[in-house]
Amino acid sequence: MFLAGVLTIKDAITAGFVLVESILSVLPICDKIYINDAGSVDGTLETLQRMQHIWPAKIELLNIPDYPSKHFELVDDVINQHILPNIDSEWVISLEADTVWHESNVFNLLDLMHTNEYNSIRQPGWDVQWCTKNAYKEFKSVRMARNIEGLKITDGGGGFSVEGLRSDGNGYGMSGVPPELEVDEPRYHFPYLFPGNLLERARRHAEFLETGNETRKEYYHSMKSTFESTAFEKQDTCPSADLPAIVKGLAGEPVYYVRDELFDVQWLNKTTGLEYDSMPR
Repeated sequence: MFLAGVLTIKDAITAGFVLVESILSVLPICDKIYINDAGSVDGTLETLQRMQHIWPAKIELLNIPDYPSKHFELVDDVINQHILPNIDSEWVISLEADTVWHESNVFNLLDLMHTNEYNSIRQPGWDVQWCTKNAYKEFKSVRMARNIEGLKITDGGGGFSVEGLRSDGNGYGMSGVPPELEVDEPRYHFPYLFPGNLLERARRHAEFLETGNETRKEYYHSMKSTFESTAFEKQDTCPSADLPAIVKGLAGEPVYYVRDELFDVQWLNKTTGLEYDSMPR
């Protein structure tokens, strides 16, 4: 196995994570994606099971419950203790449930891994919000690394490190595995895409992070007083042409929902230009 994806998540749908789009964006280049559902009750688990039924050779579901740790530590601990030690792939990609890779560059990234010249790839991420007319904020982190001895997930899944090796890159999340390659092709981060999901997302950050994080708490209560009496409607918006094709149908939606076309192989092939029906079953 050359490339494995890893992800742990809980109740992604109610928090407005573009979970299905994220997984599908890298599914064609991954030999297998290991996904841990930590006890979802909002339909996330059923959605993942639906995906697994279509691509059983590509998607493996795990059921490791919540850890009694801080929000970001939970991600790292679950992957480092229960997933990475059991993966024999040459490379690992750390998925993020609100990040989508562009269909035009995923195979370019795969080709770079095959060169055997680097141990990790640092890639820019662009924050996208429909409400700000696709204003991007670029940050760089390592989400692809060679699966060498001692590899660990860091920064809440936002980076990789190996004890004793210091990153030689620059950007957000200094974790990395040298030698690393910095590329220009971005991945697209949708942290605040759906206004109807923002209150739940803010609540989780305020609740799961360590006690005393007053900034998170104040942000949540501010949003709570504003959003509880707000009725969100679909906005008339035109997404930028350079966004991943798989997310464009979500433009202007007030709340995230799982679209049926995401489980239609022919629609995926036509929309992305990638091949989803040639995968082993």
